Amino acid sequence: MKDYLMYGIDASRKLLYSKWAMPIDSGHFRAGLQHMAQVIHDQEIKLWIHESIRLNDLETEDQRWTTEVLALILSQSSLKYIAIVRPPGNEIKSMGNSIRDKAYRIYGKNVGIEFFDAVDEAKAWIVPQLQHYKLPPLAIPVKLG
Repeated sequence: MKDYLMYGIDASRKLLYSKWAMPIDSGHFRAGLQHMAQVIHDQEIKLWIHESIRLNDLETEDQRWTTEVLALILSQSSLKYIAIVRPPGNEIKSMGNSIRDKAYRIYGKNVGIEFFDAVDEAKAWIVPQLQHYKLPPLAIPVKLG
């Protein structure tokens, strides 16, 4: 069993920090994000930094699922902001912007979503008042099943 997704929680700040630990397929992409949505619900998370550096291109079905299913779940949660750290490349950037814009059109801007090239940039955006904030350790694994 390999850990494909790791996360940590700062309960006092209602902050979730997660990261894909390895390249994944469509099934694990959806299962992992559903798991994160459950964590967000259970812990009343307001801020989420997610590292997608190891994520390959998303299939069209996964893009649709992200917009139609995941965005709906998150728009009904306590979540206020998502900072996504993504790999460099114009294709990935335009795909992410497209998913975000479509989700905004459908569900409104209940959850602010921004994309970043580095974790430090994401952290500065999501907790701007905390210059030296240390993210919670990625201590909780989600295993390949």
